Amino acid sequence: MGRKTLAGIVVLLVLAWGASAMATESVTNCFIAGLDAGYVGYTGWMGKNLNGGLGGGLFFGYGITENFAMEIDWIPLLMASPHGTDVKDIWDNSGFGGIGVGGGAFGGFGVSGKLYPRGRFRDADFVNWQPFLMLGAGYMPFVFTYKSAAKPPTGESYDGFKSIYAYLGGGVEYMFNPHIGLNVNVRLWKFFQYGDSLQGYSLDSTFKSDISGSMAYQAGLGLTFQW
Repeated sequence: MGRKTLAGIVVLLVLAWGASAMATESVTNCFIAGLDAGYVGYTGWMGKNLNGGLGGGLFFGYGITENFAMEIDWIPLLMASPHGTDVKDIWDNSGFGGIGVGGGAFGGFGVSGKLYPRGRFRDADFVNWQPFLMLGAGYMPFVFTYKSAAKPPTGESYDGFKSIYAYLGGGVEYMFNPHIGLNVNVRLWKFFQYGDSLQGYSLDSTFKSDISGSMAYQAGLGLTFQW
């Protein structure tokens, strides 16, 4: 075997090894779906007048890079119940989204970004424990139903507030394998009220500022599937 032939074989082997290494290190984009649920509490005016309750949502997204994913969120329920003097005589029960009233159900919809600092979507760097950060925004109405004695003359059984929300969160996920993970997460929510009520009534500016000046916090578990 001549030197040129041997050199050519060596070059081909090096190129083949390099291509294999690049393929191993390449980013595998993937689809993501899951759900989360936990306890939701409130601060400020809301904390003084509403008890906390169950919260949760579903999400579907796509891993754009090795460290970042975009997701669509559906948040059917962040529960609350009245206990303060400002609201107890008015609302029979209340909650953010998910309350079936008027023949339908309200829920929050939004988008969020997820950052996985340790390469969430890179098979070659797969690790079981993976931290993540979340940032999201969307729309979520604050729906309440009336007590019978508190129904307005028009007879509506419910009303509520139009809210835009933003949240910041994070957690740690344990991946059983590259496709299924269970996480512990926390979130801090901020709500911004706008416009008239869901039934079209003007809202008191002080009441709006009370809601917008409050925050919510959530702590719970999440289940993630990716493929």
